[in-house]
Amino acid sequence: VLEGPPTVTVLVATRDRTSELAACLASLLEQDYPGSYDIVVTDSAPSSDATRRFVHDRFDGDHRVRYERSERPGLGLAHNRGLEAATGEVVAITDDDVVVDPQWLSALV
Repeated sequence: VLEGPPTVTVLVATRDRTSELAACLASLLEQDYPGSYDIVVTDSAPSSDATRRFVHDRFDGDHRVRYERSERPGLGLAHNRGLEAATGEVVAITDDDVVVDPQWLSALV
């Protein structure tokens, strides 16, 4: 029996797709999930620091969004880096080009 909803970390792996990531993060931050959740963006061997700058500039001070960098390319490596940074009891993964429904996280958990 759960006393309350579990904490969730949402992992989003990305590489050089800042505009797609922006839409994804906007939809993730509009979730109706009744519990606590955070988002870990893992930048997979990026060719520039555009995504890091975007996340830091847009979400500076917002504890819900964190940036991690994976030095080697690859989706699996990016997911593993994100899992290392995850703090939630449940981990959900989505792609950087996905705009999720506001009830996505509630339905998933």
